[in-house]
Amino acid sequence: MWGVEGAFDLELKGKNGRTRMQRISGSFWIPVHDEQNVDPQHGYDVVTTIDIDLQDVAERALREQLVATNAIWGTAVLMEVETGEIRAMANLTRRRDGSCEEDMNHAIAQRINPGSTFKLANLMVLLEDAGMHLEDTIDINYGFDVIGGRQVRDSHGGPKRLTLKEVFDESSNVGFARAVYEHYRDTDRTKSRPQRYIDQLTRLGVRDTLPFQIEGYKGPWIKQPDAQSWSNWSLQSMAYGYELEITPLQTLVLYNAVANDGKMMAPLIVKELRQYGETVKTFEPKVLRRRISSPQTIALAQQSLRSVATDGTGKRLQIQDLPIAVKTGTAQIPNRNQGYRRSGAMDYLATLAGYFPADDPKYSLIVAIETHTGPGGGAIYYGGSLAGPVFKAIAERVYGTSIDWNPPVAEQSALSEELPLVKGGNERKVKKVLDQLKIPYRAEKEVRGFARIESDSAGMQLVSFVGEDVASVPDVTGMSLQDAVRLLESRGMNVSFSGKGTVVRQSVAAGNPAISGQNVHLTLSVR
Repeated sequence: MWGVEGAFDLELKGKNGRTRMQRISGSFWIPVHDEQNVDPQHGYDVVTTIDIDLQDVAERALREQLVATNAIWGTAVLMEVETGEIRAMANLTRRRDGSCEEDMNHAIAQRINPGSTFKLANLMVLLEDAGMHLEDTIDINYGFDVIGGRQVRDSHGGPKRLTLKEVFDESSNVGFARAVYEHYRDTDRTKSRPQRYIDQLTRLGVRDTLPFQIEGYKGPWIKQPDAQSWSNWSLQSMAYGYELEITPLQTLVLYNAVANDGKMMAPLIVKELRQYGETVKTFEPKVLRRRISSPQTIALAQQSLRSVATDGTGKRLQIQDLPIAVKTGTAQIPNRNQGYRRSGAMDYLATLAGYFPADDPKYSLIVAIETHTGPGGGAIYYGGSLAGPVFKAIAERVYGTSIDWNPPVAEQSALSEELPLVKGGNERKVKKVLDQLKIPYRAEKEVRGFARIESDSAGMQLVSFVGEDVASVPDVTGMSLQDAVRLLESRGMNVSFSGKGTVVRQSVAAGNPAISGQNVHLTLSVR
């Protein structure tokens, strides 16, 4: 077996037949058997798993967030749960002039402290090996404590005690540090218990070097108990994603395995090699581990990830009609010049990892963005608020374009007959339409300015428009084009659009900082 190396400009093809050239950072290393009669001297046509439409969405959402928040770099990787096939892989670095370029494949080359997204691995270790239950309570001492000689704190404080479920929901550093330390600390000076903890991480596959097809991938580094740098607080640090380094792709593979009921798939980006118009090599999905944990632990991990999206740090990211399962992560990372800085400006890695739909997973997704706070940097650095809008934009596009998840037009029409569609917009105009058509509705006591209609089993309700904060991008979905343009332009933003009818999608997610001169593309549809 031998390899074929080289940098590739790939022609990506979308479902609608549209094509474009895309540079994939790094070079491919593709194992090929001699007996397949492949001639490496005359080049290859490489067929990838990338979907051009989803690639465009991922790149656009990532670029807009980097520019809007003055972030340093970002990556977004969308993977098919069952096969491990990568449908989108966006990698961008923001330059000083505000533009973005693809100069590094951050998804595979940025081996870095993962932060709280690694708590999924620790949750599974505590459930599978330490015998803990989600209902077990942990003393978090109001979000600050000294554990094993080191201070550990939570970013948002907390009560005296939380259950393990709540510790995961709220991403409590103190809770995970205490639980891991108490179950795996060295009590007999043989380091057998810390080694048991590392062995459990190995069982989960997070120490595996992935057989990836793009050169430049960096395998994981996880500190061992016999290392000279191992200390009394190594366990506590590893409990919330420090003293270890993995790439965003490595994190995604773990989350994909949980979504896949415990089966860990190798990430796949090259499907075929072609030469002279003939397929000379195909690459099939590869199983790395048949099961990373017991079915009971996998089920509890899935339940916990869904809970983060409904009750925890990811609840602001909920998508209508699309249940998601996620975990947020915010890690302080070494500054290139000063290492970890304890005060003033800092560097952070904001991450959101998960999958959807939560009840029948089809895709897993990770978004990771490095940012700098302080002069010249942004003020947003938490995983939910910085990486979250990109995750949401990609998930919404996947959901909106999937035939499997949307009923046929005839079925949609039959459902829509129950309640008429009324566009959101100027409150007086909306009321006038409802009154003239004699459509019964309820209204909030203080509806003014812009308003929208919400429908449920109890009927229709006129509610205040969410987004009056002029410093933030408003949510204009459900509005007429006229009202949406007026509202966005009042923030100084430029608007382009396609389609007709009601706004169903906006290119810049609501809640992001409104930047004067920034372009927002609106997609309209007749529903």
